[in-house]
Amino acid sequence: MAEQIELKLRVLHELLYEVSNFPDLITPYTNFVRSLRERYHPVGVKDIRQAQLNSGLQCYVDLGDRLGADIYYSYYQEYFDSQLLLSLIHRKATVLDIGANFGYYSLIAATKLTEAGMVIAFEPNPYAYELLQENITLNHLNNIIQAHQICLGGMEGETDFYLTEESSFSGIGATGRAKIKEKITIPIYPLDAFLSKLEISSVDVVKIDVEGYEFAVLAGALQTLANSPDCVIMLEVSAKNLNQERRDALIKVLDTLYTQGMGGWLITAEGLTPLQNPLRIDKIGAVNLFLTYTNSPRTQELQDNYQELRRCAFQGIAPELLLSPEKLLDRNLKDPLGYAQLHSALLNACLRDRHSTIAAQQEEIYQLKNQISRLEAQKQYLETSSLSSLILRKIKQKLS
Repeated sequence: MAEQIELKLRVLHELLYEVSNFPDLITPYTNFVRSLRERYHPVGVKDIRQAQLNSGLQCYVDLGDRLGADIYYSYYQEYFDSQLLLSLIHRKATVLDIGANFGYYSLIAATKLTEAGMVIAFEPNPYAYELLQENITLNHLNNIIQAHQICLGGMEGETDFYLTEESSFSGIGATGRAKIKEKITIPIYPLDAFLSKLEISSVDVVKIDVEGYEFAVLAGALQTLANSPDCVIMLEVSAKNLNQERRDALIKVLDTLYTQGMGGWLITAEGLTPLQNPLRIDKIGAVNLFLTYTNSPRTQELQDNYQELRRCAFQGIAPELLLSPEKLLDRNLKDPLGYAQLHSALLNACLRDRHSTIAAQQEEIYQLKNQISRLEAQKQYLETSSLSSLILRKIKQKLS
């Protein structure tokens, strides 16, 4: 019974990727799927399972947490963004995963590195940190990933940290997005000071997701970023996590980074779009902001990798529809709802492929059965021949 329920939930989660092409449908359908899932996996009820990532890595997740349950059912809302960031990791890079949770980014990033590279993961939540450590060990990545159970911010000392029912929403400040279970005290350091202790002066790729306190992480990392002209940052910006004070603080630190030569990029329906002015984050709902130095080759690399990923997203179905990926991409960007017209063709292509596969397998089974029959006949003939030869030898022996 449990296996059947999980199989049905997995199918519903797979459809989330398709539904994302329908702006009016994605929110109600996502809420519907999660409400069904939470009947079977209640929020806040610890249920540790082993999931397999698309990269082939294994990881432990908590199904009582929204992100953990999404990953378990092979769905990740920010999959495209994550692939874009991960595509920018070079073999010897220094990667920071700030707000690592159970290690989704850290684990995949580590597989892209040689031993000359490293991932430094920061996760203050003790429950998520425990999963993070187990996942590093499970995938034999201890020599590449080092994990630290601390907060990063603009000061050094200690800070209150709010643990919520859903681990992913825990943080320095209460956002109201999940019920608070407990308040604990966690060490806090500016990134500049902490990396100095590790004798690290520059970084290459940085992911920051700390539930509304991204501004504090950036404020404590200005020297490191000044020393890292080719770094790329992916920063969560979510209106749900930002009250007016945090929003103003984020605009202020982004303005400082823009003054130092950085620029921001957002993934929108129109493509990879520059954020011309930090004040524009007031108009943003929930997105990942990519930051690069505008005169760095990484800016062009970000744009090129974005276009390549968009093409790859359509490579699988474009040949079946007798369209080039570029035409399909262009059509989807200009008219997202027009993508619905492709569904019948896509489904027919999938069914055609399935039917042809079944037919090929049936033909292969038929050929194998014939081959087995021939082999059995040969075996019987050889056994008969051997027996006849044996009888003849015995007769000759008697006569002689």
